[in-house]
Amino acid sequence: PVDAVLALAPNMWARQFEPSRLAWARKRGLMEAFMLVARARGHFPARRLGMGTDDEAIDYVRSLVETARAGRCEGPQGDYFATMNRVGVPVLALVGGADHLLCHVEAARRFLRAIPRVELRVVPGVDHMGLVLDAASRPAWRDAAAWLSARLGAAPERSS
Repeated sequence: PVDAVLALAPNMWARQFEPSRLAWARKRGLMEAFMLVARARGHFPARRLGMGTDDEAIDYVRSLVETARAGRCEGPQGDYFATMNRVGVPVLALVGGADHLLCHVEAARRFLRAIPRVELRVVPGVDHMGLVLDAASRPAWRDAAAWLSARLGAAPERSS
């Protein structure tokens, strides 16, 4: 059982979550390029391209592209987007204030709106990967640890 969720840059690239037509066109173009590269290589070479720490399996890339194309995210229980209102635990979502494409604040807000108990916090001055890699995110991580501890009944661990 899950008692609480901490979500980092939560969103899916589906048209209904992106308010900007221009941003949506950019996202769709990026998704198709993502798929072309993954198909040519058999995976997406994120490390080699300097776009992440781990390569992405082609099946994962395919599922993201299909979601962007269809505006639906199918799983064993049906459409994931249609069932988000069933999330019964509190959710804390962190979004980088300088993330202007991958998960900008308004797209995250639209993605999360169906969840009954969600709190969205913007971490100023950090981009998408900055949420986990930038030292400027440390205060947000301390706040998130306190938030989780309060909901899980545990004392937060002390660390730098």
